Amino acid sequence: MGALKTFRNWIFRFWTTIQVLLMRCLKSMSPLLLQFTSATREGTRQLVHGTVEEEPRVVMKTVERTTPSHRIVHPVRVLARTMLVLQHCSIHIIPIFATITLAYLNLAGFFIGENLAGSTAGIAQNMDRLSLQVVAKLVELFIIASLGVIILDAIRDKMMYGGEGVPLGLVTAPFRIGDISFLFSHEFRAGSRGFQRRRTRWMFALLIVGCALVAIFVGPSTALLLIPSFFESWPGGGASIWLKGVFLPNTLDVSSSWDPRCMSVTHNATLLNDSDRSLASCPWAGFPYLAEALAQSVFSPGAVFYSDYISRRAITLWWGGSDIPIDTVRMSAVGINVAAGAVAQTIGGIWCDAVFNAPQAAPGHRLANLHERSRNGSRGNLDSPLPLVRTECFNASYFANLLEEHGLNMNSTLPFPVITDIPTPPLAAYLIPVNTSQARNIGTQWIPIPDGISNTTYGNTTNNYPSAFLVIRNSSLPMVDPTITCTVEAQWAPGLINHDYLCWGPQGLEGSLTDHYGSMIDWAVTRNVPASGVPDFQSIPSWEHVSLTMDWLNLLTPALDLNRTGHTTLASVLESLPQRGYLFQGVQSPFIAINAIVASFVADGMSRVGFYENNIADLNSTTMCTKVDAPPNPGNNLGDRQSCLWQASSNSWLNLWKDILNYKVQLTPYPPPTPNTGHHFRYYVTVTGWGIQATSVAYYLALTVLFVYVAIALGHIGWTFYRGRISNTWKSLTDFLVLSQASPAPVETLKDTSTGVGSHKTLKTQVRIRNNARVAQGQETLQLLFGEDGENALLEQVLDNKQYGAKL
Repeated sequence: MGALKTFRNWIFRFWTTIQVLLMRCLKSMSPLLLQFTSATREGTRQLVHGTVEEEPRVVMKTVERTTPSHRIVHPVRVLARTMLVLQHCSIHIIPIFATITLAYLNLAGFFIGENLAGSTAGIAQNMDRLSLQVVAKLVELFIIASLGVIILDAIRDKMMYGGEGVPLGLVTAPFRIGDISFLFSHEFRAGSRGFQRRRTRWMFALLIVGCALVAIFVGPSTALLLIPSFFESWPGGGASIWLKGVFLPNTLDVSSSWDPRCMSVTHNATLLNDSDRSLASCPWAGFPYLAEALAQSVFSPGAVFYSDYISRRAITLWWGGSDIPIDTVRMSAVGINVAAGAVAQTIGGIWCDAVFNAPQAAPGHRLANLHERSRNGSRGNLDSPLPLVRTECFNASYFANLLEEHGLNMNSTLPFPVITDIPTPPLAAYLIPVNTSQARNIGTQWIPIPDGISNTTYGNTTNNYPSAFLVIRNSSLPMVDPTITCTVEAQWAPGLINHDYLCWGPQGLEGSLTDHYGSMIDWAVTRNVPASGVPDFQSIPSWEHVSLTMDWLNLLTPALDLNRTGHTTLASVLESLPQRGYLFQGVQSPFIAINAIVASFVADGMSRVGFYENNIADLNSTTMCTKVDAPPNPGNNLGDRQSCLWQASSNSWLNLWKDILNYKVQLTPYPPPTPNTGHHFRYYVTVTGWGIQATSVAYYLALTVLFVYVAIALGHIGWTFYRGRISNTWKSLTDFLVLSQASPAPVETLKDTSTGVGSHKTLKTQVRIRNNARVAQGQETLQLLFGEDGENALLEQVLDNKQYGAKL
């Protein structure tokens, strides 16, 4: 409702400006108006006494084009010329300003809101759209009328002043401007060739074709540009962010960016549940929160949300299986970067403050309609690398016979699934030497990646390894063997961190891949290798492989009890599943739960890169700094940058709100990172609602149609000023018909044409308007003459400012 109100305010301001300009023009025209008033009174007196002729006798009004010295001597004449031309060309005003308005709205963008105007009922919204369609049709009619005047002026001027006149086939062109069939008619083909001079021939042909094409396409163009579209992601502002540290490390180990206290976690269950915000950089920090969320959601496809003292965020899971003779599941997990997500939440809060407090978003301003957005359509987005983890686990005993054939046994060598992008049979597995021991209940153990080549179950050797191998020893999980082997492939993938329902309460942060989002599903169900030997699934080039060292993996899943072999945080979560009954719900496979837990643990550990060195634990709206030193003033300025840990590019909250709505905010930790050590993030907000904006080639083509019209109209105005004369006579086919009847019949020229004109020669006949002073008394001196009849040397061209009519 507020959207169209703002639009009406713009229209009101525009109309007020036009009124002021008109008043100034009228004030300067006061002498001319006095003459006009006097002439009007005299004309009325003559009409009452019967002394006024029934038809006007002035054909052409000409105002002399003067030099600057003449303008000083005859200022009224110059003003009269200007006003007469403007009056004649006033038909272009509405279409031109409509074009300017549509161009501005579509190029700059105009957001309306969740509803168009008035009631939110469906019938009211439909009436709003119908009203806009009617307006678009009116604009189309104005433009067609304007184009008709342009062609009529050209045709009429050529008939009166051109030496060769106008071909008969083009005489009706001004009145058929919106008829596409005219361009294919023999009238147009013959008429456009009827001029003797090639230049004139091309100029008239281009003018008529250009005007006709504009008239044909202007209808759908104005409708497309004027009728709003519903946008799922209308841009609403944003910020540029630089964070310190390496956010795409090729290798994760204990020397990465973690709090030094992270190493003290081994065997310390109390520290694992510590809510100290600074410990959020530790790879194991998500354990208690993730464990509870996974226990409730491991069989629910999609996002698994969990909350800690930093944020509420999600790990998105996909999985799939196939009809191969082994119980296994392929799982993919996508997390977020915790540091980047925390920054996104902080900036999202500042954006919400800006919508309600920035002067640019106040009623009557350009961004005011952000208040009218759909409540469930406000979304914050942050470009960020995301942790992508793929896992596959199966029962190792399935390959026991194969191991015996190779002279191996499962106490020293175990099979691990092959999930890297190499051509392999469906049941391919690595044969990796291990040194493990049996565990009571459930125990987990990470296996080092071999340094050299390894054997495989399909007879070849390879050194193409994943990120990690995992062995799960158990004696309590039903439906699975005592030994489960898993392969983990970790990668960095470009993506977005999203949080929906912005400004409407707590939001969950969720990651989404930007490159080949569906590839994870393809990988989950792909087993067969085509004849080409190239696997159906291959990693996207933008995905970067990550090596996970043994010290980092052990820090990710620290031991909880030294007296229980392999009793790690990961094992404790797996061990709790039978107690909760989550393995007996008729699901496809218990490996869904196992893979989901393993993949989620790794993704959560990777998500904590960059948290520690950027002081994310201390990030909030009260720790923002100015780019320049300024005294703290809560009412206006942000804090002094020496007293806080984050630096913003704006020096006051008002400027910060304004800048964030216009994508001008820059945010960095203090001291800022150097160009070689920083990572750039882009945060932007999108809202949902109706709006007007050029978003595709179709819109730009529609604007091109209107711009061509404006060019033609402005050319006509300039041509009229240059010619210095205007005419309001013979404005319709009726006028030409009457003039033709008052003229001598061209018997020879139009012979055998009573049933229609089919000859190109006839349609090329030149038509002229001439003054014949030798007519008999009582006959009209102005005549419409065809062919040679108009070439008589005794005929006169129409003179400016002279009265014509019946000869007295």
